[in-house]
Amino acid sequence: MKRNGLLITVAVLAVLLAALLVFVMVGKGPTQGQPAIQNTTQSSVIQPSTTVPPTTVIPTTAPPTTVPPTTAPEETDTLPAMGEIYINTLSAVTDTYSDATVRVVWEDGEIEEQSITIRNRGNSSTWVPKKAYNIKFAQKVSLLGMDAGKKWCLLSNAYDKTMLRNAIAMEYAEKLNLSYVSSARFCKVYLNGTYLGVYLAMEPVSEGKDRVDIDLSVGDFLIERCRLREEAGVTYLTTNYGFRFEMNEPEAPEPAALAAILEQLNQAENAIRTKDHTVYEEYIDVKSFVDLYIFHELFKDVDFAQYSTRYYMKDGILYAGPPWDMDLSMGNVSQKSGEWKYWNYNNQDESTDQSGDSTRAYWAQKDFYMWLWKDGWFRQQVMDRWAEIRGITENLYAENDLGISRLDVYIAAYQTDCESNYTEAGWPLSRPAGNMEDRYPADTWVGNVEKLRDWLIRRAAWLDSQWIIDNG
Repeated sequence: MKRNGLLITVAVLAVLLAALLVFVMVGKGPTQGQPAIQNTTQSSVIQPSTTVPPTTVIPTTAPPTTVPPTTAPEETDTLPAMGEIYINTLSAVTDTYSDATVRVVWEDGEIEEQSITIRNRGNSSTWVPKKAYNIKFAQKVSLLGMDAGKKWCLLSNAYDKTMLRNAIAMEYAEKLNLSYVSSARFCKVYLNGTYLGVYLAMEPVSEGKDRVDIDLSVGDFLIERCRLREEAGVTYLTTNYGFRFEMNEPEAPEPAALAAILEQLNQAENAIRTKDHTVYEEYIDVKSFVDLYIFHELFKDVDFAQYSTRYYMKDGILYAGPPWDMDLSMGNVSQKSGEWKYWNYNNQDESTDQSGDSTRAYWAQKDFYMWLWKDGWFRQQVMDRWAEIRGITENLYAENDLGISRLDVYIAAYQTDCESNYTEAGWPLSRPAGNMEDRYPADTWVGNVEKLRDWLIRRAAWLDSQWIIDNG
């Protein structure tokens, strides 16, 4: 009995051990190089659930691992596709408004053909074959997705081979939180069936709830620096210390209203001249003056403090801005012009270091800023603000925590379109369009963008050296 019992016990243990081995093998699945045991009995095949995705086959060469960014990419890392504007006229476009029709298409919308008026725009812009235009609709429309308005500018950027300077300058101004910066969208323009090239559609600087929101009925105003130009129908005024402006809004104030405007402007000017922030803070918005100073010191607009430099009065306080007209900036200035300001810009005249390098030297300590800069408190505000926005500035030309550089975003989105401005529309690329811009453009569109990048890198580095930013 004991022997039989022992045999039975051993047999039971053997069966249990065999079952355990089968359980382990099934639980583990096949080892590397060992085929899986398949049960060919149909009833025992487990059908996959329809909610479970099929197994992904791993490729023999795995794709490179994507490292997540330290910060989520901004929506502006991509740009909208260029829209198209089709204009038809009954006669040649001149410096006075004439009738036309327009149709606009873009990726998220369309303006069906309707009547507009059109004229050439600008001053120096009229000297080149690729004209810029002003267009007016009968009622407010959203052009290329921008806020609705009746009046729009189509900038040709004929002097800027990259065609990017105005766009990146306005984008930077928005990031500085300057008020009432004009929105802009790139587009392709066709006139009477002929492709004119790439343009920048922009909101004009004007008074309005969706533009420069000032109240003309209570004495608010918008003025623009105008050093010498004289045009019929334009109202001009000159401050006690010789700064000449033209009236933007209101365009033609009554004599009493004009006298009141000049009095307010002189009061602000007198306060600034004290070089005492406890005095001038009562008359000007210091933050806007700081930001616009940095904007123009960084970008070096050749016309700063002479033309296209605006200020507005709102509720008795003078504000700096909005900025405008930046195609002749960021190094895109003639090295061979006969005008003194061009020599000075490029550090070629005797009052400079004569280096010929336009990234060097201060540029924007003019007009009101020549007094403000003499106040140590104002200088410190500038330096502190520069340190605060240094990452935004760097992101213009280099990748950082804010994402890939803005220049690279524009290259990725618009290279083919911008190249068509030269290859299809036929505008000159490797030679200047006029006598005011850089005399030595690159042979390719990307080459000109890289020249712009290099200039911005060196300009920002020079300002760092002056405003005590160590990037070493």
